[in-house]
Amino acid sequence: ICGTDALGVLAGLYKRKWQSHRLREDGDKALELYGEGWYLAQVAKDWPQAYYQGINVAFLRLAFLNKPAAAREAALIVWDHCQKSAASGDDRWRLATEAEARLISRQNQADDAAAVDAYRRAVALTKEREDWEFMGQQAMQAADLVSMDAAERESLRELFNVR
Repeated sequence: ICGTDALGVLAGLYKRKWQSHRLREDGDKALELYGEGWYLAQVAKDWPQAYYQGINVAFLRLAFLNKPAAAREAALIVWDHCQKSAASGDDRWRLATEAEARLISRQNQADDAAAVDAYRRAVALTKEREDWEFMGQQAMQAADLVSMDAAERESLRELFNVR
């Protein structure tokens, strides 16, 4: 067994590999590793790791498994992890995770607007271009998967400078 950081890094490699090649075994491995990391982080009450691992579980349940109800369930738990970690670290990633959790668990268009607002606040705190680009890629993928409101999707495109 390894730490949650290492599980997340390895899971991320498999997730990106799945996104590039769409091989089922890569998606399965990414989901397995993120799931293990999420479980361990929750047990340890390491809320920043829990929201990081958990939002990736939610995303993969939606994008890879095409199970919106299971993704929504995970996203609601992740939202709670974000609230528990509000004063414990990197606000840009917490805000981006809150935004993605809102998109995946969305109930109405108000959630879309709240997600865009959280992404705006996250971007304002993001100094490194690589982080900003990664945030935007995941945001746009999530927005497409949940059929985000067109006006709010356009706001995301502008925010992340996506053509």
